[in-house]
Amino acid sequence: MVWVAAPEAVLPLTILPRHDAETPAEELRHRIDEARETVRRRQAVRDLYSRINERVRVLTSDAAPSDARRHQHHALAERYLAAVLSHAPDALIAVAFDGEVVSWNEAASHLFGRSWDEIAGQSFADLFALDDRLRALSVLNRVALGESVQGQELRIASAEDRVLTLEISAGPVLGGGRAIEGISLTARNVTERKQSEEHQQLLINELNHRVKNTLTTVRSIASQTLRNAETTDEARHALEERLFALSRAHNVLTQQRWEGANLSDIVDQALAPYRHSGRSRLHASGADVRLPPATALAVAMLLHELSTNAVRYGALSNETGEVRITWGLLQTSEGQYLHLTWTEAGGPPVRVPTRRGFGTRLIECSLAQDLGGEVKLEFEPPGLVCTISALVRNA
Repeated sequence: MVWVAAPEAVLPLTILPRHDAETPAEELRHRIDEARETVRRRQAVRDLYSRINERVRVLTSDAAPSDARRHQHHALAERYLAAVLSHAPDALIAVAFDGEVVSWNEAASHLFGRSWDEIAGQSFADLFALDDRLRALSVLNRVALGESVQGQELRIASAEDRVLTLEISAGPVLGGGRAIEGISLTARNVTERKQSEEHQQLLINELNHRVKNTLTTVRSIASQTLRNAETTDEARHALEERLFALSRAHNVLTQQRWEGANLSDIVDQALAPYRHSGRSRLHASGADVRLPPATALAVAMLLHELSTNAVRYGALSNETGEVRITWGLLQTSEGQYLHLTWTEAGGPPVRVPTRRGFGTRLIECSLAQDLGGEVKLEFEPPGLVCTISALVRNA
């Protein structure tokens, strides 16, 4: 403790004035007033030095607690930072200059599927798939040279044997003298985002491909319809119906994001214009079959042509005829084959046509090629029979 002493020596030592009988009363009163002023000033000086000493005491006594508070604040800040790092949603990894993992948080344990005890002391590059380990080492080398790395994608195998894509960002840890002592990294699982981007690009490519194919199909339908129609009205009606059939098939595929379509949905859409109230003359049954987009469009157009032919010449051209559609899957060494049969009965007697119209050529040639299989038309007297065989899934 430091004390400041009051300068007592500069003050008068005698407070009360000396008095004898010859001293006039007026002079005596003057001396008494001077003595009182001296006492007042002396007390004021003492009060001043008392305040100074009190201030010194406060300052010197608060120094140690102030340092303690600073240490407490620093320790509290470190605990807060540790909690933030521990509960951060991204994986946070500390790597030594030689590539050894020296620390990571709970998110990293969850992401890599390993506890800290399992990973402590291992190489950072060994966390990743074999094909990506060189790129992981490249990240460490770049940071060791003072570069920051952002958005590097590396793959790992998860505990569920899934391949995950991680987005890695890394930067140097600087020590005294600004020397690089280690590497800090963050890792974020971007697998779903990558899959979404790839799926979106696939859909765009598929859409472009389908648009081109659709325009080619429309051009072929229009050309063949106009070439074989006997009148303009007939051509217009046939063209509209075929384009409507194509549109209905597209609607089914659009609902399924062009990933394919259920055969039962394609059949329902193709037969919908010909279903009427009362007794149904159209019967459809079969297994649950998923068709790829190209096969779904081809089957839809084929069913439309068969339905149109049945309405004009076959079983649906009178009041008693019926159509039965059945299908199933056959497993072979090459894969799964779809077998679909269209059978008409109860209509006018069937005769083999002398001229192959556009509908017949579309079924036997173009649609058979689109299906990558076989389409067979049999003009039996009881009614037309059409059989389809197409590969829908490779072995």
